[in-house]
Amino acid sequence: MLTAAAVHRLRRIAQLADAGEPLGEDGPWLATSLRRFLCLDTEIGMEEAFGLAASPGQATWRADERRRLRDDAIRAFATEAFPDLAGRGLHLAVAREVRSYETNSWPRDRRSGTVPSVYRGKPREHLFTAFWVAAGRVPASPNGLAAVLDRSAG
Repeated sequence: MLTAAAVHRLRRIAQLADAGEPLGEDGPWLATSLRRFLCLDTEIGMEEAFGLAASPGQATWRADERRRLRDDAIRAFATEAFPDLAGRGLHLAVAREVRSYETNSWPRDRRSGTVPSVYRGKPREHLFTAFWVAAGRVPASPNGLAAVLDRSAG
């Protein structure tokens, strides 16, 4: 996907720039993208100029990134919280925990806007991350979680 590659490239450029390092092969790409954006003869927006624009009916790169981060956090939670479970048993156990977190902890955690210190280094930290990056939209049914848990990261 072009947008994922562009996002990766922009993040790499940001790291290089932060460190005061030369941009190497990313320099010409950045210059071309900036020229496309700055061209007065067109109405190209920044997302299109940098290869981040979504096609009609396609999710935006930000939505894709949020979903990826959410799903990675759900898989990390499942791996750490239930290392001995797999399949339907895992789906059911994670669904139970997601629903419990959504009902009992997420309303308070959402208002705080930061990972509670009691979660740090524990599986619950991953639940906070999943809910935070997805603005609370996390699958809670065993079938919805199966679609996440049974799919490899990436």
